[in-house]
Order: sequence, then structure tokens, then C-alpha cells
Amino acid sequence: QPLPGSPQWLMVRQVEEITLRGAGGRGVSSDPDAELEHYRRLSEQLQQALETRVVIEQAKGVLSVLASTDVDHAFDLLRRHARAHNARLHDVAHAVVHLGLRPADVA
Repeated sequence: QPLPGSPQWLMVRQVEEITLRGAGGRGVSSDPDAELEHYRRLSEQLQQALETRVVIEQAKGVLSVLASTDVDHAFDLLRRHARAHNARLHDVAHAVVHLGLRPADVA
């Protein structure tokens, strides 16, 4: 079960909304422009969630190789570093993949 607010949770909620709509549920709005805007925002949010997840998965791969560990432990390294530095997980993952950041437990 995805944690509320996580990218996975957001995607599940959005898919549920689209599914209900396709099953005869009412639209978001009787205004076609407002409905179009709603789905444009929804599309952007889904794209952002996917991009965030990709970077996190890449960082887990990098750290698992460098630390000779499994991806679950690599994720824990990412999470601990983010918490210790009051940073977003995505930002730490981006720094690992693109800037060569190595959390202390890996260096």
C-alpha cells in the first residue's frame, strides 16, 4: 500500500479517478475548459512522479553497486542521507546520479 502523498499514491489516486470517470462517473466539471485544465495538470503530475521515481531508482542502482549491497539497503542509505541533511529524497538521488554525491556510509 503506497504511503499517502508518495508518487505511487498520487498515481493510484489519479488512475482511480480516471477509472471511475470511465465507468460512468460524473466529470470533473461541466465546463470543458476547466476539465481540460484539470487533466493537463493531472498529466503533468503523473509525468513528474514518473521522472522522480526514475532518478530514485537510478540512484539506488548506483549506491547498490558502490556499497556492494542490495537496492533496499541502497534506498535506506538515500533516505538516511536526505533526513540527516534535511533534503528531499529526489534531490539527494539527483545529486548521486548527476553530481557524484556519495553518502558517508558509501564513501
